[in-house]
Amino acid sequence: VAADEEARARAFAREAEAREAEAASLALALRLEAEDRASAPPPPAPMEEEGFRSFLGSLGMAHHADRLRAEAVESVEDFALLDVADIIACGVPAADAARMEAALAEFRGASEGAAVEESKSSEAAVPPPPPPPGTRPALADRLANVSLGAPAHAKTLAAQDELDAAAVHQARLESSLADHRAELRRLRSVLSQREIPDALTCSITLEIMQDPVFATDGHTYERSAIESWLTNNRTSPKTGEPLATTV
Repeated sequence: VAADEEARARAFAREAEAREAEAASLALALRLEAEDRASAPPPPAPMEEEGFRSFLGSLGMAHHADRLRAEAVESVEDFALLDVADIIACGVPAADAARMEAALAEFRGASEGAAVEESKSSEAAVPPPPPPPGTRPALADRLANVSLGAPAHAKTLAAQDELDAAAVHQARLESSLADHRAELRRLRSVLSQREIPDALTCSITLEIMQDPVFATDGHTYERSAIESWLTNNRTSPKTGEPLATTV
């Protein structure tokens, strides 16, 4: 019985460890989510945003700024990557989109001219030609040009390693808990197969006594069993001889 209780206590301890490991994994996942939010790209610099709004204001369309910024258009350079279809897809009416495209064409021309002059002066390599028609990158691909830096990437890898280690630890705890439960079942089976001493067994119920009482015949019985016996009998359940008293 003592070994049974000890095994049960160990099993409970293993279950507690498994629950703690699960809680630790959840806490780590929440911390990673918070770090991901913290490492999100910063909002556009005030100068870039002001330049973008000024550009739209010069066209009398500053009221479209928030709509375009909601589609990740944060600067005039971002805006210049779009064509009329892209601008309309951002929710701008077709007429306004056409005016914006005309202004952007002038902006692109000026930017390309400045780039050529800079390339000549610095003898830098000529940028590759634009993709042929029909192979224009998707809007999200052209705008999402911001990637995590090396420190943030290393932090993400380290956090993933911690999650993997926690998962392995939890799997080991669960396996150990399963082993302990199997051992507990084996011990119970062994105990059930062993011969129980007569001194621990009630002569009436033939089971291990939980609340033993001593009768006047010199034998011990389960309290509820002997009380039930004495309601209809005045003899010993063990010997069959009359009892001196039934109190």
